[in-house]
Amino acid sequence: MNSENDKQNRVLMGVCPKPHGIKGGVQFIPLNEQSDLLTEGQTFFYKRKDAEAWEKGVLTIAEISAGPKWYLQFEEIKNRTDAERMTPFELYADRSMFPEIDEDQIYLADLLKMNVHLVDTKKQYGKVIDVYNNGFQEILVIQGQEGNIELPFVEDFFPEIDEEQQILYMVKPEWIEGD
Repeated sequence: MNSENDKQNRVLMGVCPKPHGIKGGVQFIPLNEQSDLLTEGQTFFYKRKDAEAWEKGVLTIAEISAGPKWYLQFEEIKNRTDAERMTPFELYADRSMFPEIDEDQIYLADLLKMNVHLVDTKKQYGKVIDVYNNGFQEILVIQGQEGNIELPFVEDFFPEIDEEQQILYMVKPEWIEGD
């Protein structure tokens, strides 16, 4: 179960940074607050921040408290001591849990680690290293040779995606210097 292919089929859903309460709950920072996968009874893989190896997904959500702050209770974490031992950890979903999407759509997780090439020259500019929502839109963090830049994931900046070649084409903003 720990094959490289299994790891590639896991998608980060969020992070559980610390315990919450005395019954073993944990604080949860979701990457996508609208995800239909974050439901009671759903089982996820987890990886402790200090662990090299994956640990099988034996964490099943027993209770969710969503709001400005999210808290999760897992069936397998019985008390605060267990939660303190586990945290911090990352929560992953198996890719097979995701619903099919239209051909012209893409999951944001699929953009991570994509190479970024310039539209006009087709030269590689960098790589997508992070995606986040600033409250208004999705923002891509692109690591280039001159450092990181952050751009909204909109068609004006990213008019084309070649999923097969794992290339995201970017229109370079005028404020970025160099080739």
